[in-house]
Amino acid sequence: MATYATWGGQTVMIQPKQVLRLKAPLDLENSVAIFTAFFEDLHKLAKTRLNPHQPTDTISCEVWLQENYFSFQIVAPQPLAAVITPLIYTKFNRVEITQAAVEIKVHGQKQVFTEFTLERSSFFPLKTSFTSQSDPYLMLAAVLNKLEHYEEGVCLQILLKPTSESWSRQFLREKFSFIIGALNNLNRFLHHPFLEKEAINYYQVVKQKFDSKLFYANLRVAISAPSTTEVNENLGLVSKALDKLSLSDINALVVSPSQPEAIKQRFMARSLSPNPFILNSRELAAIFHFPDSSLHITNLEHVAANYLPPPQNLPKGQFLDQPHHSIFGKTLYRETSLEFGLDRRDRNRHAYIVGKTGMGKSKLIELLILSDIFFDKGFCVIDPHGDLAENILSHIPPKRVNDVIYFNPSDTTHPLGFNPLTCETPEAKYQVVTGFIAIFKKLFGAQWNSRLEHVLRFIVLALVEVGNTTVIDIVRLLTETDYRHQLIAQLEDPVVKNFWTHEFTAWNEKFDNEAIIPLINQVGQFISNDYIRHVVSQPQSAFDFSTAMNEAKIIVINIAKGKLGEENTALLGSMILTKIQEATMARVNQPEDQRPEFYLYVDEFQHFATDSFNQLLSEARKFNLAITIAHQYLDQLTPAIRKTVFGNVGSFITFRTGPEDAAFLAKEFTPGVNQADLINLNIREVYAKLSVVGKTTEPFSATTLTVKPSAKNLAAQIKTLSRQRYGKSPAEIAQYLQQAGPVVDLISSQRLPKPPSKPTFEEPIV
Repeated sequence: MATYATWGGQTVMIQPKQVLRLKAPLDLENSVAIFTAFFEDLHKLAKTRLNPHQPTDTISCEVWLQENYFSFQIVAPQPLAAVITPLIYTKFNRVEITQAAVEIKVHGQKQVFTEFTLERSSFFPLKTSFTSQSDPYLMLAAVLNKLEHYEEGVCLQILLKPTSESWSRQFLREKFSFIIGALNNLNRFLHHPFLEKEAINYYQVVKQKFDSKLFYANLRVAISAPSTTEVNENLGLVSKALDKLSLSDINALVVSPSQPEAIKQRFMARSLSPNPFILNSRELAAIFHFPDSSLHITNLEHVAANYLPPPQNLPKGQFLDQPHHSIFGKTLYRETSLEFGLDRRDRNRHAYIVGKTGMGKSKLIELLILSDIFFDKGFCVIDPHGDLAENILSHIPPKRVNDVIYFNPSDTTHPLGFNPLTCETPEAKYQVVTGFIAIFKKLFGAQWNSRLEHVLRFIVLALVEVGNTTVIDIVRLLTETDYRHQLIAQLEDPVVKNFWTHEFTAWNEKFDNEAIIPLINQVGQFISNDYIRHVVSQPQSAFDFSTAMNEAKIIVINIAKGKLGEENTALLGSMILTKIQEATMARVNQPEDQRPEFYLYVDEFQHFATDSFNQLLSEARKFNLAITIAHQYLDQLTPAIRKTVFGNVGSFITFRTGPEDAAFLAKEFTPGVNQADLINLNIREVYAKLSVVGKTTEPFSATTLTVKPSAKNLAAQIKTLSRQRYGKSPAEIAQYLQQAGPVVDLISSQRLPKPPSKPTFEEPIV
């Protein structure tokens, strides 16, 4: 709704204002020159958009010193502000513009409003060039450092409006003719060579001012503080800062004799006084500019990170509500903010997410999963914390309740079984062996040795061949002679059987210490956890990953470290990934067009990243498995896994990182991103390089969308249904544990069994 006022006998419309709050770049040089060019162009834009008869129809350039920060803002009528915004972006590559409240709020019990004017005629210029030691902003920084209270603040307000070209020419002709004529007359009277030189100097100085665009201007200062003494002290410091603009014997800024109340009213209204002075573009830039980096003023309201434009081919707009897109973010570049996502055809090139804790990685995964839920896609999420798993359950709609398999070992009501020693095909036993070796190699770390690998290989081969065995039987095989006799009697593979009947029995005590005892300790510690033991004691897994993938099931795996222990979570999660890999590779027996897309999400994947996972990441795309992995920092990955990730992933998304990771990732996100940018990203802000039509884009800036709470939370119903459909009762679990023999009692009492001293075998076994 328009507002009108009477001015000079005319009724004029007051245009609504818009505040452009500017965040300055910290690495800026030659700021005065850049702002000079800005004011030159602004003159052209503003002279046709501002009403010359309306004193409030102005541009206000404001420097605020408050709450320990410099902040800069430009206030203009909305139509003009709309063209100022792109103008600023053309002058500064790294600047951020946001909108702020139009109303001016000045805190403090004591306030003073002062207006400065030119000491001499507007015909004479102010100083417009500075060294790094004479810039007025150094003195303003000293003022800012002095402000200790919330009530203390300083604002420099430069009101301006462009003059007309005809007025400028007339003003120049009249003033110039008067001054030069007076000097020439005086020179003829005194015949002094100094006056001739002075006339030339004045000519050059005046001509320099009128070479630039001219503006009507007012300069006001508002200061607030708890006491009158502090107000006066701060005003004195601001006056000293403005003294830096004085041009010796030419012109200076001095306090105007205007009435304080009138100044306050014009300050609050952002209106010109009846008698403004004249400044050119250079003079305005000398007063209003970002501090150069050479001044080392760090407490600016500055650009935290450089925002980069999105690629033109980014999936966005009206296409996002279609099933083949996964929406998760908004572009973050200047005034443009568009929702975007990943095309599902690019999802199987995998996505890698990295960033510090609490930045929004899990919520990004949640957003991608929401699109899978909504469009009836199958997926599996492995969550080592538990929150993500619970959140996913809360988003499941009624139509997909029956698709959910909820695996949570800490749920003792009806725990779901998981047996990593089962094989879906005869050929898969070698994948199981390779997976187990990779898992325990990672687990043992520097203690891993060739004998450990050798014995573990034949343990897994024996247990897989016999079948109906569990992880508990690893300990039984190494510690119970009778059980070992029974198992070996069932072996048909001559190589495996020969190992257990001849090679194993010949090993001495040294081998026990190098391989047998470490394995017993490691596996024993794993199954000594009640939650884990109830899960892995079941000889049959509650569900088949191949079937679940082909039927677009929702597999939610909650293996929270807080309940299972970090090492147990890592071991169980790695075993689950091995089974997923086995199911993925089994798709080789399905025609390509009969391999339904399936999505795997692994949060904090470094816990489960083994050498086998490298193979999965390298080959999953061929089998229509799309993997999304997330973790916190690069040192969590071995060099081999890091190489595999950066060599095979198509979409990279990074949140805020630490300095070391930023140094590495800056090379991956060039051009446009440096180490400081990655360190200074705000929460939920990311740099992304996405796979689009099979090619990775240039990096761009974005922020993740807000996950809306579910209208109807069916998590309790889903858990109950999953228990009933896939879980086993406590009585059935007790039966499985009883079948495992005395080793369970020893393990549950934390008394790990020891290998027999002399393994012996009867003739029939051979």
